[in-house]
Amino acid sequence: MGCADSREKTSSPEEERIIAVAEDRLGFKFLNAQWIDRTIHRYSISNKLSEAQFSAAFNELSIDLANFEEDMTPFKKFYSGFLNDDSLTYSAQQLSSLGILLGKGSAKDKASLLFQNYDVDLSKSIDYDEFVIMLNELIEIGLTRIPKLAWELAAEDEKFLLGKYMRRLEIAKPIVKKFYVVMIHRDKEAELSYDDFVNMFSKEELKMMVNAKTLRQIAIHHYNTVIAPANLVKCYVLAEMKESKTLLDSTKGVEEL
Repeated sequence: MGCADSREKTSSPEEERIIAVAEDRLGFKFLNAQWIDRTIHRYSISNKLSEAQFSAAFNELSIDLANFEEDMTPFKKFYSGFLNDDSLTYSAQQLSSLGILLGKGSAKDKASLLFQNYDVDLSKSIDYDEFVIMLNELIEIGLTRIPKLAWELAAEDEKFLLGKYMRRLEIAKPIVKKFYVVMIHRDKEAELSYDDFVNMFSKEELKMMVNAKTLRQIAIHHYNTVIAPANLVKCYVLAEMKESKTLLDSTKGVEEL
């Protein structure tokens, strides 16, 4: 990461405009997140969907993958990221998280859906490991998979700009994860009840966690306030070291004369 990258603009309206086009084409924008979640789980068995179940669920949601026509390949690649390890079935949990990030609904309603999806042992609480899985999947979908789809669909003259934005998002992912872990589940031994978890989402920073665009805004904020300044300091230190070495080498040359 060069020194020039450390002084980049703080807002990203053009990059987000490009991504918004891809998000709109996914078809979740005007759907209620709760309906998306219920539909996906109604067609799943043991939290998995076969190809036929996947198609049936999306047809009920009025999202017809056949409508993507010539852009079918990027969308197929996108949804292949939601396949389970067997490469034969789709993860209902992750597909629901996609719907939560892109669908309509209040932050607390979305938090309620996340709680139900990631309380995998049905303990009526979210432990640290369950929360980290939830957070990792939200970050992966919002900061990597959706922007990658947007890049695949973008015009050639948009790819360079979006590519730089995607690199910043990738670099910021560990910071975003740490930020939300500290905010929500810093005690690895504790378990959060349903009410404790959902009520946290009255905070603005947590509301941003359940929407793809605002999750990226959090990532870019941390990139600009934590990572970019650190890169800038590193650049200046390296520049000073290089200048000192050049000065030392020139001094040695004079002494030898």
